Amino acid sequence: MFRKAFQSTKSRSAVKSSDRRKLRAEVLSLFSSINDEQLSTLLPSKETKDEFELASMKFITSGGDQGVVYFIDSQPSFFRLDSHPLLPTVYTLLKFPTMIHTIMTHGPVLQRLIQGADLMLPGVIIPGHGLHEFKANDPISVTIPQSSMPLVVGVTCVSRGQAMAQNMRGKGVKVLHTCGDQLWALGDKSLPPQDQTLHNQDAEEPAVNEDAWHDGSAEKVPDTMVVGVGQEKEEAPEHWGEPLEDVNVKQEEAQEIIEAGADGTAGYDDGSSSSSSKVSPADMDILLEISLLTAIKLKAPEDPKAFPIGASQFYSAYIIPSRPVGTSVDVKGSSYKKLQKFLKVYEKKGYLKLKEVRSELVIMSVATHHQDITGFVPPSKQAVDLYGARGSTLPLFEAMGLGKDALLTMKELRSCVDDYIKRRDLIDATHPRTVNLDALLADVVLKKDDTAVLISRDELLQRIANMMQPFHQIAFPNREPQVRKGTLPPIHILVEKVRGTKTATRVSNMEYYDVDTEQLADHLKVKCASSTSVSPLPVGKQVKPRHEIMVQGSKALEVCNVLKDIYGIPFGKDGASKYVEVENKAGKRR
Repeated sequence: MFRKAFQSTKSRSAVKSSDRRKLRAEVLSLFSSINDEQLSTLLPSKETKDEFELASMKFITSGGDQGVVYFIDSQPSFFRLDSHPLLPTVYTLLKFPTMIHTIMTHGPVLQRLIQGADLMLPGVIIPGHGLHEFKANDPISVTIPQSSMPLVVGVTCVSRGQAMAQNMRGKGVKVLHTCGDQLWALGDKSLPPQDQTLHNQDAEEPAVNEDAWHDGSAEKVPDTMVVGVGQEKEEAPEHWGEPLEDVNVKQEEAQEIIEAGADGTAGYDDGSSSSSSKVSPADMDILLEISLLTAIKLKAPEDPKAFPIGASQFYSAYIIPSRPVGTSVDVKGSSYKKLQKFLKVYEKKGYLKLKEVRSELVIMSVATHHQDITGFVPPSKQAVDLYGARGSTLPLFEAMGLGKDALLTMKELRSCVDDYIKRRDLIDATHPRTVNLDALLADVVLKKDDTAVLISRDELLQRIANMMQPFHQIAFPNREPQVRKGTLPPIHILVEKVRGTKTATRVSNMEYYDVDTEQLADHLKVKCASSTSVSPLPVGKQVKPRHEIMVQGSKALEVCNVLKDIYGIPFGKDGASKYVEVENKAGKRR
């Protein structure tokens, strides 16, 4: 965020007394670990400190993000971005390191974060007691095992539950500010007195300089997972010195992890190491909760007549199949230890009703309309349409302050267009939902002989989108999202007659969802109890090979179940999915 010089800054101005009080209240509200006494030390009131010692400065980053930084004693102490709440700077966290939650990573990975990378989930060191609780977009700092000094400030990309559901793959922390960036350079670049050993190469426990980034004590942290970071990196500031060589996690290994981290495969233990594959009871609790919520929302019978269901049957037939893709659940490995105790905890929350019938625990009903259930989003593959600039839309992108390579969702595109027409004062005074076309917009949305000067906002947005280059992004539960050019075709399931009265089911387009064709054929062979075959489809020389799976019999329903249960393709309770297209030419059951 602050790796490059600011695009623009305004002069510093004193913060008014009323704004000072609001800022103090906001700090107390957002950072519960700070008490009144600490707040008085960090951000004194007007009565105890000169008013002009608290100042603010508005800025625009090199990427176009707007924000404000607050200075205390000329030291940048807090900053706020339009897209994020108030956050402490590294200077503030050096004084109050527990102000926000902290996670640990390995030394070489921390160096890459300071160089501009984001932190991938495989790069998080998980202590023996498991990760602390956090939600998506929570403020967080990053340290290494050898030092409690937080040198990186960011926000979480996922919640703790989502991280566990994704098997600790994908992006974990979006890095916003680091020691050594342009925001840090606005201060005096000092370090706290207790850590002046940073500059002493002979110190036993250096915390920030090159020696502090080695992984010499990483083995003291039990149940860890190996490192991985993503995103492009920039050159490190000169004062951070040369890359490390004397480290347990070698720089070469770290670089391999960085290069492979984007697909989520690097640094992930395959289960051969018992120390890293072990799931803590706290994390198993989360997996069980996700599985239960998914089961109630997507799998549990809606017909009350289907109940009661034995607790053991509900666990094996509904909860276990609802586990996040790529994970396993076992109630014995949780803090509950027994299924009965687990279910009774969620009965108290109102998710289900239990009853003992002849000494056997049964499920009497499930609360599908409970607000926690209706608001729950099961982990699955998600596809998002994106739009990029091309042709006549390139000048419009530049006028909206976007780079030519920017990719926008429809919501983001709408926001950018709304901001453009407001800044250019193009909203029609009589009809606010109508836009006066300027030369730039007219060049994008009007055809050759079209002379219209007014257009509705919705029509304007749709025409702009139609003129842009389509992309799509697939977010996989187990890895970093992938962006590809073009629209995303659905998986195609075709049921048709072959050889007279016999039927066959053909499945294609799996490759677009990173589904291994041979592996899917094996799963279908077992699920459908039918023979399967895989054959190539005719494609151009420059196109990635595609295949078709043929299953004997009318097996569309079974194919959908495999795609949902094993590969995480989302389906609704009605059995439909926008990612799967079923065509029945056989005139029989789907």
